[in-house]
Amino acid sequence: MDQRVKDFADMVKGKALDVSDKVSDTVEVQKKKYKISSLSRQTDKDFQEIGKLVYEKFKNNEITDDSLITICEGIEDRDNEISEIEEEIEEIKFK
Repeated sequence: MDQRVKDFADMVKGKALDVSDKVSDTVEVQKKKYKISSLSRQTDKDFQEIGKLVYEKFKNNEITDDSLITICEGIEDRDNEISEIEEEIEEIKFK
């Protein structure tokens, strides 16, 4: 009977080690996913900064690339529309 207890204890120990390894692996994977997410967020911020720089150059008539001009004109149009809607909101508020 002592052998069965020892075998059972060995089996439990082995399973505990397996679970521990899986938990460690899961933690490591989550750390790596967090790092990927962090890097992606920084890249997105850099893209936004590039976009702002391009738009500023557009406003200063320094852009010659037609595809960039088209995108910047779309931004400008939306900015104008936002301004108009904000004015409409103010008119409604002060009726």
